[in-house]
Amino acid sequence: MPVTAQGRALHSTSDEGRDKHVADLSSGTRLSRQIYQGQERQVWAAGVICLLVSAACLAMPAAVGRLVEALATGQDRALWVAVLAALAVVMGGGNAAYAAVVAGVAERHILRLRNAMIHRTLRLPVRHVRRIGSGDLGSRLTADTMQLRGSLDIGLGQLPQAVLMVVGTFAAMLYLDPVLLGVTLTGFAAAALVITWLYRGLQRSALEHQQHLAQAAQGYAHALSALPTVKSLRAEGHVDSALNEMTERARRSGVDYAWRQALLSPVTALGQQLSLTGVIVVGALRITDGSLDLAALSAFLLYLLQVVTPVSVVAMGLGRLKAGLAIRGRFDEILRAPTEEDEAVPSPAATDPVRSDPRPAPAVAFHTVSFAYEDTPVISEISFEAAVAGITALVGPSGAGKSTLLKLVERFELPGSGQVSVRGVPVEQWALPELRRQIAYVDQEATLLNDTVRNNLLLGCDRPVTDAELVRHLARVGLADVIGELPAGLDTVLGQGVELSGGQRQRLALARALLAETPIVLLDEPTSQLDSLSEDQFRRILEDLAASRCIVVVAHRLSTVKRASKIVVVDAGTVVGEGTHDELLERSDLYRDLVNGQLLSGLETETTRAA
Repeated sequence: MPVTAQGRALHSTSDEGRDKHVADLSSGTRLSRQIYQGQERQVWAAGVICLLVSAACLAMPAAVGRLVEALATGQDRALWVAVLAALAVVMGGGNAAYAAVVAGVAERHILRLRNAMIHRTLRLPVRHVRRIGSGDLGSRLTADTMQLRGSLDIGLGQLPQAVLMVVGTFAAMLYLDPVLLGVTLTGFAAAALVITWLYRGLQRSALEHQQHLAQAAQGYAHALSALPTVKSLRAEGHVDSALNEMTERARRSGVDYAWRQALLSPVTALGQQLSLTGVIVVGALRITDGSLDLAALSAFLLYLLQVVTPVSVVAMGLGRLKAGLAIRGRFDEILRAPTEEDEAVPSPAATDPVRSDPRPAPAVAFHTVSFAYEDTPVISEISFEAAVAGITALVGPSGAGKSTLLKLVERFELPGSGQVSVRGVPVEQWALPELRRQIAYVDQEATLLNDTVRNNLLLGCDRPVTDAELVRHLARVGLADVIGELPAGLDTVLGQGVELSGGQRQRLALARALLAETPIVLLDEPTSQLDSLSEDQFRRILEDLAASRCIVVVAHRLSTVKRASKIVVVDAGTVVGEGTHDELLERSDLYRDLVNGQLLSGLETETTRAA
């Protein structure tokens, strides 16, 4: 059963409280193992230092008791003064060393978690990433890791030492006077009842707070990406109000979490005050009846005062740890999500499959393919082929499903039924790296990374490429002079004060596709932002490529479409016509409507011809 199903099954039992407790323990154990892995020496060193510091802290009240006794009896006090000084040095130096080791362990764990998150996210299906949202994912990588880092500071740094101190102090108090220990525990037990109630909502409120922060970050990212549209529509006030509602929800959940966390300390202090009052009263009575001496009561009171801080740390630390485990669950949601390769594992037969059919295979083939986004049908029983060489143009009204067809070839999406094949082999049987090694893809936005021009060109190129070759391909798309005039030429970082126009981005993306030298090139509206001169240049490049490669292009420019070897007309997710430009003008009503209705650009002469 998939992990996500296991997670749902875990919470479907009748005893939800018990299952949640078991899940928390499991998460805590798993987190401990992950922290320990690869950092065994540092963790053991932290443990040894923690024991030494705790022993010094526990010995301090006993040494003070001995000093009080020496002062009362006139014995030599220099020895106990020296012991106290030595214990103070051990405590101070040990705490500093312990904090440094624990900080290193925590930072290395956060580094590994961030790297694992990045690694996994880049391998998730596109639809999964789109559903979560880039803002939410960014929040997990930044705000969530900082919150988890704070929990690790408590859980790794303060909590273990505090637990040792509490256990050791109570053991020493038991040795000094069991009756007074009983009085102490009674006071703390009253506080524990309130703390238990606070814990019940702490993990929930921490998770809600992080989710609301992520939603605000996602909304803010969307608003910034649509900023020109927002400004042109004078919608700043509307967007501002919507984002303010998100941040207000984050504030409310943050306050809910903060007051629960803040109450832990005063409630613990109240328990200590109750215990202290009881110990003073009962201790005075026991001194009066001779069952307890002053030195023992002094040491007991010192232990009681000393245990307050570690008890508070344990109370608050467990709360922070529960919050951290809740936040860690947001990472587990990503780290356990199935990757693209998990969804369609190729047969062990081959990384580069071989067809059993001896007939020449088309480069791309759709056989009665249907596909839906969630519950919305997009493609319905589409069938067509694209030859090994030549241009196959996909045309149709907006929203017909043309871009989705390209995504199915790249296996960004998987068909609900039917079969998509590349070079005669179903895409599910290809290992993903090998499948995508066959294909160069230029999307509608001509997406570039915030990286150098050189690195953007070399994405997907598996062979060594010289600067001269890069410049030659830039010249083919008319960008050599533009890139040469940038501050650092090929090494100019795009997106950091240096922006290319929409047409320049499209030409750079096309140059990247040329460098890849793949047998199949997928182009999604590659000329939408090109001027007529650039478009003529693009068309010549396309015709050169089509002599030896399969070109599948979603196009709205007639100049591109009319020269295609095959045109596939798509409407409402179905193929309604195939053929050449002239053939479709004769027999396809929709194609004629696209031409005459100017849904294909550059139509004046063609309209006359159609008439």
